[in-house]
Amino acid sequence: MFLAGIPMPLINVPTTTLLQEMVEPDMQGRVFGVMQLIITTVLPVGMVVFGPVADLITIEFLFILTGGLLAAPGIWLFSNKVLRKTEPGAMPAD
Repeated sequence: MFLAGIPMPLINVPTTTLLQEMVEPDMQGRVFGVMQLIITTVLPVGMVVFGPVADLITIEFLFILTGGLLAAPGIWLFSNKVLRKTEPGAMPAD
């Protein structure tokens, strides 16, 4: 499966690795369980929301709009100095 032209393993592998390094071993089952719950919940919600919206506006504009909206948290996560300096197994400061 591809996500905006990027093979899914290029997204899933670093995400899983980061979670394994950052989350305490006794909490990993809970974290991965919640992650799976979120993934399986978001897919049908996206279909319910974007299905009718795709009937109203063009798919191309919808891709551009959602791509721009997804870029904002991506840029924030990339530039977040707290997340970059967090030691494996340590919780970020509030």
